[in-house]
Amino acid sequence: MREFKIIVDSSCDLSIELRKRFHIEEEYCQGTINCPDGKSYKADLDYHEFSPKDFLTLVRANGGKMKSSLPSLGGMVDLFTKYAKNDSDLLVITLSSRMSGGYNAAVVASNMVKEKYPEIEIYVIDSLKYSAAIGMLAILASQLREEGKSLKETYDIIQKQKMCLHEFGPMDDLFYLYKSGRIDFGKAFFGNLAGVIPMADFTRDGKNVPLGKLRGTKKISNTVINYMKEIAIDLQNQIIFIAHTDRESRAKTLKELVETSFKPKEVIIVDVGMTCATNIGPGLCSVFFFGKELTEDRHTELEAFYRAINV
Repeated sequence: MREFKIIVDSSCDLSIELRKRFHIEEEYCQGTINCPDGKSYKADLDYHEFSPKDFLTLVRANGGKMKSSLPSLGGMVDLFTKYAKNDSDLLVITLSSRMSGGYNAAVVASNMVKEKYPEIEIYVIDSLKYSAAIGMLAILASQLREEGKSLKETYDIIQKQKMCLHEFGPMDDLFYLYKSGRIDFGKAFFGNLAGVIPMADFTRDGKNVPLGKLRGTKKISNTVINYMKEIAIDLQNQIIFIAHTDRESRAKTLKELVETSFKPKEVIIVDVGMTCATNIGPGLCSVFFFGKELTEDRHTELEAFYRAINV
């Protein structure tokens, strides 16, 4: 069976330590962060130029006007070609196509490389997710590869499992989501003003949409745990991720709650990387886990949310 490598993009939020640990390629499809003053920065998963806190300070200073751009087509062609020359097949996992054009660009790049190296297989997965969820899919792919699964078998399993990957947690500052066009001004203004915190999960088509809104730190924490009880499957055998933007204390508290409640294999806290943090801004603290398959009309998720808030 031919060897295959796993490549992610700069939205996956896996540090170099995690990429090495889980045998995911250190090089990745790298986007760009553009500032309104004309400066631009590479979307660096490893925060060489900024600390996560300093980067979010820059986001604040620019009033939500910074923009992320997808990895360049030429850069992806060069990266894929490097592996093709070494006779390595590729599994590429990208940010949701509902949030970026990176998936389509990766497909174009893979086709260009395969024209020159027709013996190479390149499978591109639209994660329909963002942040740590992409990292979790890459880790699952690595585990499947270690079990002896082929590239095609791994691709097929990931395509199914991405529909069972959930995010749930509070977003307590809606201004940056408004500036990035993800919610309207009224929702952002009145949500922040009233202290009402949206609690979101993924949709099947690759968006992140609130199931409802809550007030109060204790109520929010309890609802996260109760929602996981309703939706998650086999948490004891999972590596769970918690991703945050300048909410480290809340992330640590949530980690303790998850560990106490479910005793999973591991809970890993990560800072949301530059690509996603540019559009999210400060205020996110979400847990990512596998569970029941996402439903088209969200009935399972909505029912679970309303049960979770009423326990």
